[in-house]
Amino acid sequence: RGGLTASQAMGSNMGSEGPVGYAWRPAIARAQARGCISVAAAGNKGPAAPPSYPGAFPAVVAVTAIDRNDRVYAYANQGSYISFAALGVDVETASPPDGKRVASGTSFAAPVVAALIARMDHTKTAAGAQQALSHLVKAARHLGPPGRNPVFGYGAVGPAVLLAD
Repeated sequence: RGGLTASQAMGSNMGSEGPVGYAWRPAIARAQARGCISVAAAGNKGPAAPPSYPGAFPAVVAVTAIDRNDRVYAYANQGSYISFAALGVDVETASPPDGKRVASGTSFAAPVVAALIARMDHTKTAAGAQQALSHLVKAARHLGPPGRNPVFGYGAVGPAVLLAD
């Protein structure tokens, strides 16, 4: 989204979310200038919540959470700024003291997309930021109405995206 045109793409993940927070703008602009795609959680305040930042900035890829049956996380924000959906419901994550727990939220889905973007660059696909995003859009599994929608964005992405072309 938003005019990313660098020759090399890197994934940068932001798991925080909240009101507009202008402090994010300079950091996102610097990352964008370096060809880094910023990926952020869409927010967990519910479908009727206002846009959540930094995900709602035009230069940021906002990710919502879905479960293993492609259902959107009940507390996920919705809106025109949503870019993609990824697994983020009932995922196993590291947590003390026993080392793991099951958790849900858009903050658990955003790293999936950031990792996919970083992996595309790592595999020397010659994908710049725009090409990496175009690849994700084409490979996304549409959920809901055709095209981009406020619940799932362009659709669901996961590791299989790396195999699609």
